Amino acid sequence: MKKIMEKVSILALSFILTTSFSISSAQSEMFAYYKDMPHSMIELLVSLPSAGIMVSLIFNKWIERLLSERQMIVTGLVAYALCGFIPLISPAYPVVFLSRIIFGMAVGLLNVSAIAIISERYKGKERIQTLGIRGSAEVVGTAVLTFGVSFLIRFGWQAAFLVYGISIPILLLYLLFVPYGNSDEIIEEEHRDTKMTGGQWRTALGLAVVAAAIVLSNVMITVRIPSVVEQVGHGTAQTAGIILAAMQFVGILAGLAFSPLTHLFRERLLLVSGVAFGLTQLLIGFSSNLPILALVTIASGFTYSVALTTVYHVLSDKMPAGVLSQATSIAVLGCSTGSIATTFVLSLLGTVSSAPAFIFGFSGLLMILVSVFGLWIVKHSGK
Repeated sequence: MKKIMEKVSILALSFILTTSFSISSAQSEMFAYYKDMPHSMIELLVSLPSAGIMVSLIFNKWIERLLSERQMIVTGLVAYALCGFIPLISPAYPVVFLSRIIFGMAVGLLNVSAIAIISERYKGKERIQTLGIRGSAEVVGTAVLTFGVSFLIRFGWQAAFLVYGISIPILLLYLLFVPYGNSDEIIEEEHRDTKMTGGQWRTALGLAVVAAAIVLSNVMITVRIPSVVEQVGHGTAQTAGIILAAMQFVGILAGLAFSPLTHLFRERLLLVSGVAFGLTQLLIGFSSNLPILALVTIASGFTYSVALTTVYHVLSDKMPAGVLSQATSIAVLGCSTGSIATTFVLSLLGTVSSAPAFIFGFSGLLMILVSVFGLWIVKHSGK
C-alpha cells in the first residue's frame, strides 16, 4: 500500500504541470474589472506564467546547487498555492502580474522534478508505465482545474484562482508518502556537481529540438482547428471545442498504451509516433469534411502524447542519474520554446498563405523530418 501511495503522490505532481491557462475562462470577468486597461494586458496575465517557467528552466542548474530535489518540489507546491490566493488578498494589477510570474516559476520548479523523479525512482517496465501514466495525469489535471474554474467563476474572477489550492493536498501527499532518507541525500550530494559531457549535451539539445517541434505542432492545431472546422464543415465554436476536448482526453489512452507501444517499437518509437503525428497534420490540412477532420484531429492528440512522452523516456534511458535533471530541464525548455514560438511561426506562414493545407502541410512535413532527426539522436546517444 505504501508503494502504491508513493507512486500516486509522485504522479500527482504532474497533475498540475499544464494548468497555467486554466483560468482563461475568467478573462471576461477580468476585462470588466480592469475596464480602464487594454484587453491585451489582461490576456497577458493568462500567458505570463510561461515567462516564469522559462526563468526556472534556464537557471535550473544553479537552483539545483542551492536546493535539493525535495526542497524544489515543496517550494514549488507552496508558491503554486500562494499565488492562487493572492488575487483574493489584492486584485491590484501589478500584484496579480507579479504573482503570475512567480506562479510560472513555481511550475518551472515542479516541471523538471516531476519528470526526473520518476526516472530516478523506477526502472525498466515500471518506469515506462509510470511515464505513460504521468502524461495522462497532465491531461486529467488540466481538465479538472478548467472545470473547477468554470464552477468558481460564479463567485467572481478572484475566486477562480482558488483552483490552484489543489497543490496543498498534493503537497501533503508528497510529504507523507514520498520518502527521502539519508541514502538519497548522499546520492544527491554526489551528483550535485556532476557535469554533462559533450555527447550528453548533444543528446539533450537534440531531444529539446524534437520536443519543441512536437509542442509547436500541437499548439498550432489547438489554435487553428476552430477556424478550420468553420471552413471545412460549417461547424461552430462549440463543435471545435468538443473536438479539441476529445483530442486532449485521448491523451489518457496514449498514456495507458505507452508501455506496450515501447515494447513493440523500442528505439523506433520516437520515429514512428513523430511520423504518425506529422501525417495526422497533413490529413488535417487536406480534410474535406467534418467527420474526417474530427477523426484525424483526435488521432493527432494520441500521437502527440506518445511522441512527447517518448522524448522523456529516451532521456531517462540515455542519461545517467547525475545529469538527468539538467537534461530534462533542457527538454522542457524546448517544449516552452515551441509553445512560445507558435504565434511567430503562424504569423510568418500567414505572410505566404493562411490556407489550412499550407499551414498543416508545413507543420506535418516539419514533424516528419524532425522525427527522422530524433531517430538519429537515439541511435547515436548512449549512457
